[in-house]
Amino acid sequence: MANLNKVVILGRTCHDYKIFTNDNGSKNCLIRVAVNEYEKNEIGFDKKSEFIPVEFWNGCVEKLERNEVKKGTLILVDGQLKTVEKFKKDGTGYKQLVVFCHSLQVISKPQEVTEEKVKQVQQILNNEQFGDKRWYK
Repeated sequence: MANLNKVVILGRTCHDYKIFTNDNGSKNCLIRVAVNEYEKNEIGFDKKSEFIPVEFWNGCVEKLERNEVKKGTLILVDGQLKTVEKFKKDGTGYKQLVVFCHSLQVISKPQEVTEEKVKQVQQILNNEQFGDKRWYK
């Protein structure tokens, strides 16, 4: 049986990024991305938000820098889920599920979402250059 580990997230960055450089010279950073969903209730809709940790490496980090991504920037991430081991200040370890970014599109800076930007996202999702479009149908 075939396996599939594919994640596509459209959301806003929750904070400015901080880049870490490893001993081997590779760059990485971790950003939480807020993704909203709406559930219908008796009087309208309830907004619920998920805050998803996304890990960026090398080329994706450079794209964050080039586009001056700040808190509130709308981004489209194509990646996969990974479990990483983290450590608290007291030294105890725990595991966290994160999205490992393979491809990144910066859609808009904070407060710049327009109908044109929404159409741009739809075009990106249908474009074969951004991941494998057959998973988005």
